[in-house]
Amino acid sequence: MRTAPKLLSDFSARPRVIEVCGDFTNLRILDLGCGEGYVARMLLEGGASEVVGIDLSSEMIAAANISTNDSRAQYLVWDLRSGLPELHGHFDLVIAVFLFNYMTDTEVSHLMMQLTRILRPGGRVIITIPHPALPHLRRSVASKAVFDFCAEHPYLSNTDTTMLGHILDVDGSLVDVLAVSRTVESFLKAVNLNQWRLDQFLELGLPDDPVPERFEPLRGEPLHMLFTFTPLVK
Repeated sequence: MRTAPKLLSDFSARPRVIEVCGDFTNLRILDLGCGEGYVARMLLEGGASEVVGIDLSSEMIAAANISTNDSRAQYLVWDLRSGLPELHGHFDLVIAVFLFNYMTDTEVSHLMMQLTRILRPGGRVIITIPHPALPHLRRSVASKAVFDFCAEHPYLSNTDTTMLGHILDVDGSLVDVLAVSRTVESFLKAVNLNQWRLDQFLELGLPDDPVPERFEPLRGEPLHMLFTFTPLVK
């Protein structure tokens, strides 16, 4: 369980997600791929009325339950690649912080279609994914040592294939990660812009604020993407 920023994305992405959420006081929020509840706890501290977190890992959910001493939190073990579990009521906000990079385009499409049904009018979905172009850029050896994926195909022909990778945490420990590789275009096609309006699109890198020195080789590089969607009214 982490109580302070530890992973690269705790500096480069998760604070931006909270910022883009805006005023979420008294909102009911669904946290997809919640892990051990790091973001969920920030949402509760910021005044959310309820946070429902879902993750594939029973170990992560056990850690979330132990670390979140708050009756407004509910955590579920579920494989979101098969869609949503049965959920009661509707949500004002859905966040998916580095979930969709584990899912194929077909799985993304299926889950996004289901999300249109559980959002209240005016509800939003906020998504972050690793920047699809990052593994294909010319980068320094030092940068790749901090965060990289092994891309076996060129960017435009690398869609729906799995890439293995790694990220260093703040202590220098190597964290193995994977991502389903895709272009930005293929991701938006999977989301289906006939059902969703793209309201916001941000390319995220290291913040202007100081970060741990071991992350500095990534300064100025596109690390992640953040999207905000609202359902189209039919």
